[in-house]
Amino acid sequence: MEGAVYDIPDDIVAERSGKRRKTTTTTATSTGKKKVAPAKTEKKRPETSLSLRPAPPVSD
Repeated sequence: MEGAVYDIPDDIVAERSGKRRKTTTTTATSTGKKKVAPAKTEKKRPETSLSLRPAPPVSD
């Protein structure tokens, strides 16, 4: 039972440790997660913009 109960706090402790370690964990986790999310959005935006940008000039 200790193993199962320990798993739950482990996740919470990991999150708390990440917030406490603002030098390594926070920088790596926050920067990594934040970069991953915007990266997908930024990639989709440029693709649409590039596709729309070359289209008008070609029509001209």
